[in-house]
Amino acid sequence: MDKLHETIMKHMAEQDLGIDTLTQLIGTSKSTLYRKIKANTGLNTNEYIRICRLKKAAEMLSTQEYRVNEVAYLVGFSSILLHYQFPQTIQHFTFCICKKSGN
Repeated sequence: MDKLHETIMKHMAEQDLGIDTLTQLIGTSKSTLYRKIKANTGLNTNEYIRICRLKKAAEMLSTQEYRVNEVAYLVGFSSILLHYQFPQTIQHFTFCICKKSGN
């Protein structure tokens, strides 16, 4: 799990970071990756990536060095992804970050 987490953190800004990319970077199969993440976190692979991105975004926003839209791009959420995953608004993105980080 440490190698997986490090890989996600290293490639987080890449908008296309997903199951296929992770399996190539880590050198494992999709099913093995899924089983490992599910057993350790209870989440599927895409949910785990999203949670990692949201936690990093919360951390970055708490420093007050970046605006919300800057953080969104830095953690790999393009405007298209934001509208798909957080259809209401950027404020909803902020709400999700705060909800996941417990703030």
